[in-house]
Amino acid sequence: MLTKKDYEAADKLIEGALKMYDESFEKAKNRLTEVLNRIADLNQSGELYLSYRQFKSIVRLIVAIQKHDVREIETQVENLYVHGEVSGVLKELIDVAQEFETLNFEE
Repeated sequence: MLTKKDYEAADKLIEGALKMYDESFEKAKNRLTEVLNRIADLNQSGELYLSYRQFKSIVRLIVAIQKHDVREIETQVENLYVHGEVSGVLKELIDVAQEFETLNFEE
């Protein structure tokens, strides 16, 4: 039979896990913001060319991340590859998107 101490210990473990998850989620969210800002800066300066379709895929990817629509995240990641070269900061965007897709945030 479980005692009150057992339940308290389980609650502490759950709270600790949730805190770790929240911190990891915040880090991933901040990383996403940083990557999107770099994409915008590079695009404005002319150092990064985004085709109209790539830009559209990025916007749809952001919406999919917000909704945690796994299928749409996968689709938009594939579209980024289909509609142009993916390297550098765009590859970073895909890496972050996949963290949100799997809810597996790196420490």
